Amino acid sequence: MTAIIFGVLLSIGCVLLFVFDTGIGIYLFILGFCLSMLIVFNGIYHLPNAKIEINGNEMLISGYNTAFDLRLVKQIEIQQNRILVKNINDSVVRIDNLNLDKDWADRVSNYIISYAPQLSIATATDSNVAVLISNI
Repeated sequence: MTAIIFGVLLSIGCVLLFVFDTGIGIYLFILGFCLSMLIVFNGIYHLPNAKIEINGNEMLISGYNTAFDLRLVKQIEIQQNRILVKNINDSVVRIDNLNLDKDWADRVSNYIISYAPQLSIATATDSNVAVLISNI
């Protein structure tokens, strides 16, 4: 989020300097504006993003096309930067680019457990902000 704010402020500054003719020139304006847009797009690309939605026995995670049947989930591992979903066939789905701390990992695990009582918390470690949820 900081990169987005910095990029927007840099672009506004470049436009204001150009509009009020402070002598920066067209080339420096174009360079500053392009650089600010690159910073904004980089900030947007690296935003943490995920949405978990549970409908009945299906869990939908943004960024993944199909829903997971919670009755077939063997283990869900919630870490600081990703969520790993393993089903009974041992296939693994990774959801990356997350930014979870211990509090958010607990919230996600409690949300999943509230809709899927057949899952339980197996371990919770503080060192890597991981919470493992596996079948009972």
